[in-house]
Amino acid sequence: HWKNLVQILCSCDRLLSTMPRLFADFAVVLVHQLALLPEDFFVDVVTGNNFLVDSLQSFFELIQDDPSLHSKLRAAVAL
Repeated sequence: HWKNLVQILCSCDRLLSTMPRLFADFAVVLVHQLALLPEDFFVDVVTGNNFLVDSLQSFFELIQDDPSLHSKLRAAVAL
């Protein structure tokens, strides 16, 4: 279920603009979850068919498209 939730949230551009707090909270949880991954998790992303790489790329693109969202999320996760 975690995989599906991550994929959905990372691709919801309309929801991102209407519920930025949800995505700020999601980003905080995601940062903590990523910290638990083994160090070699992203080593072979080309052949690994890793859903997380695609999901995160989509999420970051959505955030970058709206500078105000970018700053809100950065502040929320203290990056």
